[in-house]
Amino acid sequence: MISVSSKKVLFTLMRIGPHVLSFMFYTKPYFEGQPDFVRELPLIKQRLACDQHTAWLAMNYAKGPGSNNIQYALLSRLCVEVLDGNWHRSVTFPASNC
Repeated sequence: MISVSSKKVLFTLMRIGPHVLSFMFYTKPYFEGQPDFVRELPLIKQRLACDQHTAWLAMNYAKGPGSNNIQYALLSRLCVEVLDGNWHRSVTFPASNC
């Protein structure tokens, strides 16, 4: 595992067997400085979630064998393990691969 950090960002590469995953934890709100975007969200609970969150985590499949289904299955299993009651459960996948 390789980690690089600063005051705002922690970036980690992790090898799991033949798979390489990247993780980026950022200690600022995802939509910081974009009030128009937040106001235009259709649901009140979405707007409240954006107002209340303070950090975000990105998990990406960087390299390895297998189809997109295998890659997303591995990422999904890790997401389930990471999420707990303190996280707003929002997982986004690229639209072209859904």
